[in-house]
Amino acid sequence: MRVSVVIPIAVLCLCACVLAGAWRARAPATAPAHTGMGLLRDYPCRRSETKVVLVKGVEDGFSPAGNEPGFLRPGLDTARWRSLGAGSYDQSQPDRFFVDSLRVPAHVHDGLFVIGLKPLPVSDSITDTIGIGDLRAPSRFGSLITELPKRDGWTIEGTLYSAELARIMYNDHSGSLLTGLREGAQAHWLDVSVQDDTSVDFIGLAACVEPPRGKGVTLATDVAQPPSGAIALSCRFGPENWPACDPYVGDTACATALPIACLLPGEQPPPRDFSVPRLAAGWTGGDIAFTEPVAAAQFHRIAEVDAFCATHFGTHWRTLTSPEGLPNLSIVGRGRPPSGPVRAWVDEVNQPYGTCWAR
Repeated sequence: MRVSVVIPIAVLCLCACVLAGAWRARAPATAPAHTGMGLLRDYPCRRSETKVVLVKGVEDGFSPAGNEPGFLRPGLDTARWRSLGAGSYDQSQPDRFFVDSLRVPAHVHDGLFVIGLKPLPVSDSITDTIGIGDLRAPSRFGSLITELPKRDGWTIEGTLYSAELARIMYNDHSGSLLTGLREGAQAHWLDVSVQDDTSVDFIGLAACVEPPRGKGVTLATDVAQPPSGAIALSCRFGPENWPACDPYVGDTACATALPIACLLPGEQPPPRDFSVPRLAAGWTGGDIAFTEPVAAAQFHRIAEVDAFCATHFGTHWRTLTSPEGLPNLSIVGRGRPPSGPVRAWVDEVNQPYGTCWAR
């Protein structure tokens, strides 16, 4: 190859390498950091739980613009706390106390706490502390801010600090923030204090609140039962005025007297003349029977319901569960078909709010 051709090619290659290097230098080295509001928005709750997002202050990167005061909630507005003052978000003065509170609803199942923290420039913030919990109670969380990266459960991303409520443990080892927020059936205050050379951008909480309890799952038999001594139950069976089954939060009040659907597990083949494909898909291989009507509220745990079935029908009988056959569509087993439509209690094993009893 002639030199006149080689030199231009080399120059072109060199230019391409320079441009590629410049492009890589302009491109971000890592993915953009999360925002606090993004963490709160993306925190997952179980289906049927209500997600409540509580935020105080504004996530504005510690901007001094605007007026974002802290808050001395009822119970903290005493002379002692007033002498300390609530401070304000984004404050840039050293030796200042900050406190604010979130009113958390009752029946929280879990949640995520998020706070923006940044030490003030030209200050001694190595001894600064954070407190979370009921500041009037002996049990609460407290730590040096510089120690948070070493504590189990905390995630630190720049100035963004976050942890799930169940991972924020009380200093006296009596429980966690979640333990305190689940006590009783009333709302709770979650206090946050920071002192004294660290600025607070905002505080936030994503709380997963349990649905109202008091209902359980029921399935119904059809008017026309399958042949050959088989019993079929389904969400879709029963008269039109019967409620549609709901495995997530229950469909029938626990005080309602209905039969318990019981199962003797087995591996029996379906009857030869069992010709309904939709029902055959839900074949359990066992026997199904119904107790007399009873209020589900009288049982506290599933073991009591299983024992109720065993008492009526014999050893190894237990409560029928909704996913025994084809989930929530049809459950079929051997048994004496009832003379008319029956709606019966079943156990829901996959959804914690779909039964009247605990596991």
